[in-house]
Amino acid sequence: MANHISIESLSVVLFQNIPVVTTELIAQLYGTDPDYIRKDYNRNAKRFIVCRHYYMLEGQELREFKHSMSLRPSVKIAPDVRSLILWTERGAASHAKMLGTDQA
Repeated sequence: MANHISIESLSVVLFQNIPVVTTELIAQLYGTDPDYIRKDYNRNAKRFIVCRHYYMLEGQELREFKHSMSLRPSVKIAPDVRSLILWTERGAASHAKMLGTDQA
């Protein structure tokens, strides 16, 4: 498990002028593994609504986002990733309810 971080220590990342976080950052914030966030999403996919809870970036949109984040050390995106979920505040809160960790 990576170092625990706090929401106050994060720099704001915007997508379409909406604050978002990656799956890995949610996992760090909530004291869990990113795989648990992915499993929660896969098990409860019908509860998550695109543009309300998350944004799915692929193709050119993903390339542009990765390029815009390349100078920000707080946002780490693997160079070979084919799709990326960016969670909104509402989506992150939904994961907090499901996880039940002390940090969540």
